[in-house]
Amino acid sequence: QQGDEVVLWGEGLPADEVAQSVGTIAYELFCHVTARVPFVEV
Repeated sequence: QQGDEVVLWGEGLPADEVAQSVGTIAYELFCHVTARVPFVEV
């Protein structure tokens, strides 16, 4: 639902693995996250 928290990558789900599964690199994933998405580092 709108407003729900989601995790795109993080502990247990490295960005490199996510990127590999969609045929790209982690840098590309980071570049395509828009300003609308709050970036929270824990």
